[in-house]
Amino acid sequence: MMRIAVIKAGGSVLNSPSDYVRLAEAIRELYMKGYAIALVVSAMKGVTDELIKMTQLIAGKCIDLELIDEILSMGERTSARFMALALRAQGLNVRLFDPAQPDWPIITDEVHTRANPLMEDTREAIERYLKPLLAKGVIAVIPGFIGISRYGRITTLGRNTSDLTAAILARYLGAELLIFLKDVGGIAQTMMSGRSYILDVIDLYDLRELVRHGARVLHPNAIDHIPPFTKVLFTSVEALPDLKGTEVIFPQHNSIEVIVGLTLITFVGVADPLGLLSRILPYILRNSKLVDILVKRRAMSFIFKDFSEELQGGLEEALRLKLAEALHIERNVALVRVTPPHVREFFENTNYVKNELSAYEAILMENEAKLIIPADKVKSLEASLSKAVKVKVHG
Repeated sequence: MMRIAVIKAGGSVLNSPSDYVRLAEAIRELYMKGYAIALVVSAMKGVTDELIKMTQLIAGKCIDLELIDEILSMGERTSARFMALALRAQGLNVRLFDPAQPDWPIITDEVHTRANPLMEDTREAIERYLKPLLAKGVIAVIPGFIGISRYGRITTLGRNTSDLTAAILARYLGAELLIFLKDVGGIAQTMMSGRSYILDVIDLYDLRELVRHGARVLHPNAIDHIPPFTKVLFTSVEALPDLKGTEVIFPQHNSIEVIVGLTLITFVGVADPLGLLSRILPYILRNSKLVDILVKRRAMSFIFKDFSEELQGGLEEALRLKLAEALHIERNVALVRVTPPHVREFFENTNYVKNELSAYEAILMENEAKLIIPADKVKSLEASLSKAVKVKVHG
């Protein structure tokens, strides 16, 4: 069985001619270990910014998006030619793909500068043109960020989307490895200066959260195309042959977690959430097991595993201090934690959540949902789900 590695090299590792040579040497080592390789390259660092700047200065108010896409594609297309040259200097058999050729693999709609890949057309092109080439031992070099429309016009997928190109290729090639090259050698524990500890592993969910909150380790759209059967690695050029860096761990999402036997405490009329929390937190830590906190504009809910009378007295003190207008205690509730791919299953029918499950709270986030329901509704929840979805209930 062919072992395919899709590698993406961005501008952070392609700063100079020597960088292309170093990367070619590393790829040769990996190739000699038996991997078929598809290499996606970005423009050299700063080149796309310069092309955008020149385009703006020259075009003025005349915006020709089709021509702008052709101009912006030149950064990646030139970089891919440099890379092919460096690989051939290592004695490797290389095929350079270019959007001007009829076998270009990324097919898109007609939206210039922010095109959307047409996934079925793209899958067919990858399987028809790219996969047989890799089977012959040829290293494929593909400029990232670029598409071609059904009508043969060059498009681009948006800034910094070479990650997306690589993820789509890995998906339809059935790649064993999807590798993102970083100048720091992986995903750093912190982006603060002076600290560069590299994580050995990162959960896919945690990677999503990092990206959502601005960490520029991966393009957000690429995450949705990463196939679960592929090993995803963030590494450096130097560590590439040994496949060492930060590995992405895929969580198992075949179950929904339900915690029963809980008590829901809700403060309403909260003008100062931080003040309320700082006041009651000592009582909470001394007298109970806190499971979760939900904060809204003028309400704050606490979910407890063990609720004691001592804790109730501390919470009521917050009312005497005017930190909240009212307090409600609801016993025997269940907390339902929903993760992909089950989130949409709950919120496509909000009436079911509100009426059938009598949810006290139903909170939808991008990659997670939380429901607080009466404990006696857990059986209804289980009955509503398909047999493929397991519900893990624990107290």
